[in-house]
Amino acid sequence: MALGGRANSFPQKAKIKKSQDFLTVLKARGKGVVRLSGQWFELKAVLTQGKVSSRFGLTVGKHFSKRSVDRNLVKRILREAIRHSVLTHPAESPSALQSRTFVLRLKKKVPVPAEGACLNSLKKELSEDANRLLSQLEARIQVLDQGKKDD
Repeated sequence: MALGGRANSFPQKAKIKKSQDFLTVLKARGKGVVRLSGQWFELKAVLTQGKVSSRFGLTVGKHFSKRSVDRNLVKRILREAIRHSVLTHPAESPSALQSRTFVLRLKKKVPVPAEGACLNSLKKELSEDANRLLSQLEARIQVLDQGKKDD
């Protein structure tokens, strides 16, 4: 384990942090751009040929979740889903589209839990939606790869 880090944490290069980088992905159009939407989240990805890399960004706005506790919960759930996804390990999934940049955004208001209410069902819903979107993106990448191989 690296000093000051976690065993399963992402390298800083894998995270999108600058507003301009987020805007580049969110405003991208044309070939190699994939947009998917689920119940809670929307995902936009830019897939290009190039060196093996995978970058991701997360946005959870105050408009959809007023409390910082809830926003942080959603971000933790998203990070965990991304960490377990094959998409963040491009070397493990052979693909012509090696450079992947994607952004996951919350698109629906998170309900404020009642006093003493259990969050497990909400966490499970959020996690399943994030995993579903990431697996759909993985399937879309495979379809695009097949199209590239046929050309």
